[in-house]
Amino acid sequence: MTERDPNRPDLTPAEPDATSSAGPVGAAGGTASTDAPTVAWTRPASGSADEATQRMPAAEPVRPSGGRNRGRWAAALLVTALIAAAGIAAVFFLTGQAAPSTVVGYAPRGSVVYGELRLDLPGDQRQKLGQFLAKFPGFADQSTLEVKLDDVLDRVVRAVSEDRQDWSTKIKPWFGGELGFSIGALPPPDAPEQARVLLIASVTDTAKARAWFDEVTADLPRSGDQNGVTLFGEGSPKGAMAVADNRVMLVGDEASVRAAIDSKGNSDFKADERFKTALAAAEGDSLGYTYLDLRTYVDWAAGLTESLGGAPMPLLGLTRDLTPEWMLLRLQARGDAIAFEAVNPHSAISAADANRASSLAEQVPPSTFLLLDAHDYGATLRELIARVRQDPSTAEAFEQVDQALGIVGGEEGILGWMGDAGIAIARDADAGLHGGLVFRPTDREDAERLLTTLRSFVSLGGAQAGVTVRDETYNGTTITVIDLGDFQDLAAGAGQMPPGLELPEGRLEVVYTATDDVVVIGIGQSFVRAVLDAGPGASLADEPRYQQALERVGRENLASFYFDVTAVREMVETLGSTDPAAFAQYERDVKPYLLPLDAMVQATVLEGELDRTISIITVK
Repeated sequence: MTERDPNRPDLTPAEPDATSSAGPVGAAGGTASTDAPTVAWTRPASGSADEATQRMPAAEPVRPSGGRNRGRWAAALLVTALIAAAGIAAVFFLTGQAAPSTVVGYAPRGSVVYGELRLDLPGDQRQKLGQFLAKFPGFADQSTLEVKLDDVLDRVVRAVSEDRQDWSTKIKPWFGGELGFSIGALPPPDAPEQARVLLIASVTDTAKARAWFDEVTADLPRSGDQNGVTLFGEGSPKGAMAVADNRVMLVGDEASVRAAIDSKGNSDFKADERFKTALAAAEGDSLGYTYLDLRTYVDWAAGLTESLGGAPMPLLGLTRDLTPEWMLLRLQARGDAIAFEAVNPHSAISAADANRASSLAEQVPPSTFLLLDAHDYGATLRELIARVRQDPSTAEAFEQVDQALGIVGGEEGILGWMGDAGIAIARDADAGLHGGLVFRPTDREDAERLLTTLRSFVSLGGAQAGVTVRDETYNGTTITVIDLGDFQDLAAGAGQMPPGLELPEGRLEVVYTATDDVVVIGIGQSFVRAVLDAGPGASLADEPRYQQALERVGRENLASFYFDVTAVREMVETLGSTDPAAFAQYERDVKPYLLPLDAMVQATVLEGELDRTISIITVK
């Protein structure tokens, strides 16, 4: 076994004590939920990742040096957030029944950012998250999950707090499971001290919560308590802390804390139209979300540059058009997947205005493990360029650009033929990889005209450097090969290479071809040939894994991304097996955590006037 860095906490859950009195995972003091599957604990086989788990030795506490901490009150916010955040994961399984949000009602009116972690796992989230984690080492037995997470979080909190705090006895006894944060109304440019930040944590024991906060901030100067609000820090503004309504701990600037207390948990923020619209766009329960008022931020940033005596923000109108009014980001457990979701109003600058299935997946080989696919890419770029041209400040720059691009057909010649565009990487027959750029042409002749023009420039300009251009025929299709030279010779000419970098043998060739269905540009001939070989019944679009993954996020979409994690892991393992010692360590310490990961897939789908982007990581 290789030695582990003693200063790095081991996060693998230790095997639970069979005699532990801890009950099944559920709400504190309640009965166990039977939603999640229960699998009996089995001691891992010798050499597994779980066997390597050891109790982290207590670190030698680092005591503060003499004198008062001169950090402003923001330091206290950071300490509080770090230690509280370290306990987030444990609460995922410590509570079960959903409850209305306690903390959102304390968010200040005019907040431009509001985030919330529903650590009480509303609805089906407790069950779904348990099913997801059960695929990983140490989490199969749901009945002992609380014990294992307590152990892990104790190690994390000790590491973060320099061994002065722990999860089980310091945080867990008072933390109610809901954590919110807000950035309030943005300050005037000439008054940055009016910035508003607030952290809101639900509490179950106000006395213990206050005692914990006092302990964490003991090194900060205090101004005493004023009507239940503790002020700390130096200068102005000061930080403040209070426990309000016996329900929440409030930590932030003094104005935000006092406003939250006065709101009695019923602030006007919940009635904000953009916030309400964003929340209404979310479907189902989630682990947490963050709301961003982007329009307010852009307007504030524009005023900031002018108030400071600078020039107006360049391309302000375009920036407003490109930036959605608001965005909602969510995290959701789905049993065999974790999903990240972003919802926002549809972009005003996009030629992709209808959902459809990928045209590129039909053109790339079935061994493709990565495909990035953007629909109507050429038209979208041209629309964006047209909007930039409308700004008078860009006229001179575009005049120079147009002159330079005129020799290759200008903007129309470069982008006019371009439909869908993407990047594809696939496994080749030799267990290596190859890839390149793929396009769906709207006009093959225009695409060939551009490629022919570029070929002429390469032939003329590269001859003295030994660059050659030739045509070959593959199954009746002409392939153009630009030979840049031998890899080793090119490396020698480039100077000293980074240590450990080994270049392949052979020649560096850029290869391209164009057909009615696809334009492909790749490194080496194998990828271009694989694309030409692909077609109905023999493409990525015909692969069940790809089909099933896209169905999870939207088979018909505006853009998508697919990454086959299993295929890449297997390919890397084949290459890595040449170093037996390193491979043995990988199989023992890393592979058990990678083995459950199956694929990553993302798609942006137009839903009425909204764009919904869903990214998922699936396990098996």
